[in-house]
Amino acid sequence: MSSEDPSLQHLFLSWRLAFLAYVLFGLFVIQVLAAIVPVRLIDPAWQLSLISSLLAIAYLPLLGLGLLHLASGLSDWDRRLRRQLRWAARLALPVCLGFLLLIPLQWAALGQLNSKADGQRQRELSRLETLVTSLRQVVRQSGSTTEVFSRLRSLSAPPPPAAYQSMPLPVLRERMKRDLLDAEQQLNLRRADAARSRFWKVVPLASRNTLLLLSFCLGFAGLAQRRGRELPLLLETFDRLQRLPQRAPRSLRTGSQAERQNLARYVEELSRE
Repeated sequence: MSSEDPSLQHLFLSWRLAFLAYVLFGLFVIQVLAAIVPVRLIDPAWQLSLISSLLAIAYLPLLGLGLLHLASGLSDWDRRLRRQLRWAARLALPVCLGFLLLIPLQWAALGQLNSKADGQRQRELSRLETLVTSLRQVVRQSGSTTEVFSRLRSLSAPPPPAAYQSMPLPVLRERMKRDLLDAEQQLNLRRADAARSRFWKVVPLASRNTLLLLSFCLGFAGLAQRRGRELPLLLETFDRLQRLPQRAPRSLRTGSQAERQNLARYVEELSRE
């Protein structure tokens, strides 16, 4: 067998492709380990960080698996390559399932983080609303301008403008009532804006990641293969789905025949009576 033999050239090329595939697998494993450590399984922020890291490097094993298929196709007589391809195709099954399970995990983690952030925001807004209510009581119950400012200092409230100190008490009350009303309206706007901004921050990102996870899941399913099966997992699933409509009409036809027989028997009994 000379070096110009096409089969030998295909063999050398398939070995190079297989080696490149293993390099990609190794890079994926190294980066996954770097993203996992330190492990915080119940931390939603860690879960989202891990999902983002996996989405950034998920193309590595997918490309490696494709190169391994190509290498085995170039040298289909090489049993070692075929055996390695079978193992890689079987390992792609849990990877495919893992990407599919990451979709609900991502939404759950986003929901937990959103609830936590929403709780902190609501506590801050409630604190500010309580402060506004206390300030109203101070303005209503104080008997002089000096008492107003001394009670404001005791509440650790933001100091009013210096021009307010020279105002008579009735004028000060009216001015501070308007200021407190404006502050209350701003709090309501902040509450509404927080809900809208939370939606536009969470939903587009989660939808994008869901589509990416589903795409990688379909990609691995197209190259994965179960033990003892000739078709890839994706084609095997499509084949099963195509067979389902062929069974339904048969059962429907059986049911309609039984109904017709029961109806004919019922009519015959009525005619006898």
